[in-house]
Amino acid sequence: MAQAKKKTTKKRVAKRKVAKKAAPKRKAVTKRKAPAPKKAAPKKVAPKRKATKKKAMPKKKKAAPKKTGSNIESTAFKALRANATNSEVLAAVKAAHPDAVTTMANVAWYRNKLRKTNSRVPSGHQVNARRKLLASRAAAKAGK
Repeated sequence: MAQAKKKTTKKRVAKRKVAKKAAPKRKAVTKRKAPAPKKAAPKKVAPKRKATKKKAMPKKKKAAPKKTGSNIESTAFKALRANATNSEVLAAVKAAHPDAVTTMANVAWYRNKLRKTNSRVPSGHQVNARRKLLASRAAAKAGK
């Protein structure tokens, strides 16, 4: 069996040699020359403009100072700082500004805006809980 293997390998080697001879020869690779650098295009010169007079910039009007009178926000803030509930704040705003279209959502927004800047303002739930606690204490004292 060892002889059979030798024959097959000899055949393979012979086939390779024949294939190499039949293959076309490759040309030697030559290095390409770098392309010549392009010349810069001449710069285009813009035509000169005629001299014009510069116009003075108009002065900006100063912002009008804020009115210190009573508005809806200030009315709501005063009531909120006095620990009023949202419904009491809404009633105070409606009393001060009868044509206002303020809702409970607006009052809640005012409360949250005030709480962001002043942490001592309680939330609506805290105000209601405090009122209930004080009412229950007052009822307990009255019952004694």
